Amino acid sequence: MIKFVMVNPKNEIGEDYVKEMVSHLNFDVHLIDECEIYNTTTFGWRIKLKTKNKNLYFLEISLHTYNKAKHLFIHIEPQKITDEFDKDLYDVKLHIKNSFRKDWDECIWLEDEQSNLFADQLYSAIHKTENHLRQLINIVMIRNFGVKWWDKFVPFKVQNKYKARFSSYKRVAQAYANVSDHLLSIDTDDLLEIMTHKIMKFSPKNEHVVINLLDSLREVADLPTVAAEYKNAIDKLKSECEVEVDLWQTLFGKLFPESFQIDWEDFSKNRNHVAHNKLIDLNAFNIINKNIEGIQKYISDAEKKFKRTNLSEEEKELEFELEEAMRADLELMMLERMESEANISILSSTDIFEIFDEHVSSFIESIKDSIYFREDLNIDTKDLIENEDKQELFSAESKITNNLIKIHATLDLNEEAAQESTVRLDIISNDELVDTCELSYTNGGAELDEENGYYMPTAYNEFNGGHLEDFEATVYATIEEVLPNLVKVVDLAKSQAQAVGNQYPVADSECEECGEQYICIDESICKVGTCVNCGYENELDECERCHKLYNSTTEGEESFCGECTNYIERQD
Repeated sequence: MIKFVMVNPKNEIGEDYVKEMVSHLNFDVHLIDECEIYNTTTFGWRIKLKTKNKNLYFLEISLHTYNKAKHLFIHIEPQKITDEFDKDLYDVKLHIKNSFRKDWDECIWLEDEQSNLFADQLYSAIHKTENHLRQLINIVMIRNFGVKWWDKFVPFKVQNKYKARFSSYKRVAQAYANVSDHLLSIDTDDLLEIMTHKIMKFSPKNEHVVINLLDSLREVADLPTVAAEYKNAIDKLKSECEVEVDLWQTLFGKLFPESFQIDWEDFSKNRNHVAHNKLIDLNAFNIINKNIEGIQKYISDAEKKFKRTNLSEEEKELEFELEEAMRADLELMMLERMESEANISILSSTDIFEIFDEHVSSFIESIKDSIYFREDLNIDTKDLIENEDKQELFSAESKITNNLIKIHATLDLNEEAAQESTVRLDIISNDELVDTCELSYTNGGAELDEENGYYMPTAYNEFNGGHLEDFEATVYATIEEVLPNLVKVVDLAKSQAQAVGNQYPVADSECEECGEQYICIDESICKVGTCVNCGYENELDECERCHKLYNSTTEGEESFCGECTNYIERQD
């Protein structure tokens, strides 16, 4: 939205003034394609304007008289409002302003969203840029002069400006009342004054001049004479001082070029223009923006220089680590060359471990799968761990007999070239070693043939699985012997009992735990009442009628088994 008003015409304007001006607007063939009045009201005109780029704008022009002075209000609205800069709107508003301006004494700008947007963008960048410089000044001064640098290395007038302002700033922003805000409470111009400040010290070369000056002031009786001589006395005393510290020469001049000072002065002027609500046209926006970008580059470059030359202890340590990383990269390149030329691989401990882990994990998984569905065993498996020398990978314990089988692994990794790494697997039954299997891996190795200038192999990569298949068969056999599957034993005994008419080895009752009819009643197999399927010990009773053992919890009643209970009920 654009609004401005023309005040007090230079000459008397007629009723057709606006119509004539609208027709004149059409003369700009480079910008305007069509401009016409589409509605006329009591006090004004509504106008449609189309540009050569086919963008449409609506104008409202109204004429009013205040204190016998005519006011011509002009309001411009685009048909479409976008986030992008509307160059046609910019050209249209200036063309209309210039067309009318010659006929009026004053043109007063009321509202201009384009100028406001320019200001918003510029002020945000200015704010960020000047705070970036404040940050750099703070860091440079603290690292060179300590946290109390403000009191000694800042001009008195800048210090006084801060003292006059800081209490009101801290009153408004209470959350920051306990932080140092020296540089945040002074003007943009003052930052350059600090950077170029020279700290003077009194070093008289002509002591008699100073003594005579002091004596003459002391001898003068009247105050007007002393006041008149005051400036002359100050100048003489200053002439006897010399520079102790030149902040620009010793610090900031090594980080910034001389051109920075001139560009910063322009930056400060631009900052005040934007901050004080001055109108900004496209040309001013581009100039100020270019200046901001230049200042940002100055500060960024200075910050990089300062960081390179003023490293903290932590940064020095990091730089050392980076150098070490570069050396490691170089060693890696040499290793890759060696492997390529000798057609070998020198694997790291982790890579060697992964080879072992693939075979061992498959082996343990096979053992686990073979007894996975046995409910009479407590089974536990663990993954092979790289950084543990000795570890337990597998255990299986009988819930019926408490017999225990374990598989242990002993890991020895060596990532050096041409060296051997091993994994020893032990099967242990009830704390006694049954068998051992050793897997090995030989790392590749090479040496430089200096005569021919390339690497020759000294050892090839080789994995040796030992007798892992035989060892796996031993594990199965040990499980069969130490942890026999009593379900199979019972099933065989049941078949034999059917064939010859002997007593069944299990009760007709279901196990309280697993619900299967595998409660053993043959003490030659295991303890009577034990479920050979899951290991649970059931309490059995003897039927008073048929003398069979049964579980009164799952069938029958306290004195009779299920079959006898049914028989008795039928007799009743």
